[in-house]
Amino acid sequence: MNNKHAIPTIYDPEISYSEKCKLMLSLCQSMAKHKGMTLDEMREFIIKKLNVDIKKLDTNPVGMLLLYEYLYSQRPATCRNEEKKRFH
Repeated sequence: MNNKHAIPTIYDPEISYSEKCKLMLSLCQSMAKHKGMTLDEMREFIIKKLNVDIKKLDTNPVGMLLLYEYLYSQRPATCRNEEKKRFH
């Protein structure tokens, strides 16, 4: 079994913080669409759930990491299954 995994872009020190913010907004847009929500509805949900504003990540690096880990844990089963195929 291959236990190696890719390091997520969000943790890559060579990626600028502003690019990471754009990436997180894109992930939130994708998750909102998957859940049948608007981005504003997703924003309100995330604020209530994590106390993190997806449109103000530029001043909240810890919130960005928390948001990333939450979105990663909520990813659709299709994504989880594809990841298993690639790394195991």
